[in-house]
Amino acid sequence: MDLPEIRKKISLLQKERSLLENKLMQNRAKMEAGSLFQIYIACRKGNCKCTHGEKHGPFLYLSQKVDGKLKQRYAGKKNDEPTVKKVRVYMQYQDKLAALRKIYGKIDTLFNQYREILIERGGNQ
Repeated sequence: MDLPEIRKKISLLQKERSLLENKLMQNRAKMEAGSLFQIYIACRKGNCKCTHGEKHGPFLYLSQKVDGKLKQRYAGKKNDEPTVKKVRVYMQYQDKLAALRKIYGKIDTLFNQYREILIERGGNQ
């Protein structure tokens, strides 16, 4: 890759980074740390279908740290909706942060390549 191509890629990544940073800073929604997942459960009642391998579900569960311990609980009740919404906002925010970190890494790699090309050019003169 040559210097103009590296500069172009860095510029595009900087624009992408800026848009993502603005989205993160504009977020005003309430959030709650945790993650959501779905599981299938066997009730083990007599001749139920789940005793033959066909489990019930999926059921929505919430995983959160409470007093330093990981707790999981059923989150499919009507009164859980506000918490589930806040956790979804948190998860989306975390996804955007992860994408931002990837962009930072790509920019760093490109600047390192840029530096190496400049070093090579300086040593050949």
